[in-house]
Amino acid sequence: MMRCHFRRAFTLVELLVVISIIGVLMSLLLPAVMSSWSSARGVKCCNNLRQIGVAFHHYKDKRKSTPDIGTVLHGLGEYTEDQTLTYICPEVGDEADNSYGVHKCVHRLLGESPKIIMMDAHGDTLDYEGSDQATWNEDIAPRHHGLMNVLLYDGSVHRKGPLDVDPYDEQRGEDNLEILWRPANGGCSGPCGIQGVYYALTEWGDNPVFRVDPTINLPFGNAPFFKIPYDIPLKGAKQENPWPLRTGAWYGQIKSDHSETYTFYVSCDNEAWLYIDGKEVLHRVAGGAWGVQQFQAASPVEMSAGRWIDMEVRFKEYHPGTPSHVSVKWQSASTPLDEIPSCNMRPVKPKL
Repeated sequence: MMRCHFRRAFTLVELLVVISIIGVLMSLLLPAVMSSWSSARGVKCCNNLRQIGVAFHHYKDKRKSTPDIGTVLHGLGEYTEDQTLTYICPEVGDEADNSYGVHKCVHRLLGESPKIIMMDAHGDTLDYEGSDQATWNEDIAPRHHGLMNVLLYDGSVHRKGPLDVDPYDEQRGEDNLEILWRPANGGCSGPCGIQGVYYALTEWGDNPVFRVDPTINLPFGNAPFFKIPYDIPLKGAKQENPWPLRTGAWYGQIKSDHSETYTFYVSCDNEAWLYIDGKEVLHRVAGGAWGVQQFQAASPVEMSAGRWIDMEVRFKEYHPGTPSHVSVKWQSASTPLDEIPSCNMRPVKPKL
């Protein structure tokens, strides 16, 4: 006689026990997995800074000069093979276009191996002097388990805690200043860059947003095309789409390194104005989002070495939802056609 064998099914209690065990195992394993992922992102961030360090020294060796903050942030593309993601820490992702801050007087560093070039930060500029502890704490970004990746002048990258680099700490600040920050041949007086003023939707209207920009090479949107990551400090604006940016203006002073006649050039794809020493030297209209053109100022400017003169740039956007661009360059007998270095500019707060 044949016997039938029946497989006993799991009871509800047994299923719940199995599910509970799996849940406990997952809760035990998940922190380890998350920690592993975070460590991997930290390593990638470290590699980013190492690549920037290599590009920094390639630039220095080729140009025979140390790049300034604007060049480090926006002008090393040739040496980083235009890899814009190099400037984005994986821990930040798409939240920003740049995850690192640069020594504000980096151009004053001359072969000082222990000095900091760049590190994890929320802002572009690392103000090691002239600021305060609260602002410093807001600017730095100890995003790797409370630590930061730090690129030194010799090209090495180290993981350091906030106190290890803090120039404002009561106990360690002065030592940190001398060892890690203050250039041996003196710092740069005052902030570098130019005062940017951004307006949403209206033409130089109400409620502007202020920010000091390290350079005037400002692609608003379409970073893959321009090869320069750039963020716009207006709510709703994105890397690929600058809207609601409508108009902008930049105010400051510039100085030359030579007593020569300088010719200025403005590139734009909408409308731009350039004023030097209170005089309009250029006003041109380009042909739209894909019509970036470089215009030469009609009037050259006589400049004396080391003397500061006023500069104002204005920009108007015509086409919502499209990329935009405005940049300013200069040229003289001793100065090749290039962007105005950050520390040949200083910001001036406009009276609006």
